[in-house]
Amino acid sequence: MNSIKQNEFGCILFIDTLLDNPSIISQKTKVEYSKLLLAGEPKLKIDGKPMGGLKNNANLWIYETPKYYEEDGRHLNFAIESILDVLDMHEDEFLEVFNLYSKYHLLCYCYFFENNPYFIFKKGLISRLEKYKIEIEFDMYCLPED
Repeated sequence: MNSIKQNEFGCILFIDTLLDNPSIISQKTKVEYSKLLLAGEPKLKIDGKPMGGLKNNANLWIYETPKYYEEDGRHLNFAIESILDVLDMHEDEFLEVFNLYSKYHLLCYCYFFENNPYFIFKKGLISRLEKYKIEIEFDMYCLPED
């Protein structure tokens, strides 16, 4: 029996802490990270093994949403709003962090299993993003179902 693959969405917030240990973001915001990358440490593959002598070139604090599926009635907006909900709960702290560290952005990924994917950002979502002056990167793929 073939199951139909569902479109997948998620977002990852990256904050480059320059020369500071990225754990400082959790200390300032009280938000636990999903992952920390330390400059000079080995880059790791998904399976946790080193990537042939490559090293991380930045100190990064990383916070990710779970992967969401369209079958749950959720779309890319839901993943972005999930990140914004966390930022809004700690608004003053994150605004301070974003003033201190100017290199931060939101990576939104979408894996589509259809030929004509789309999404709509409503004004309210755009206004919330503007408050944090956050840059957004989209990593989108149209994948075959089989």
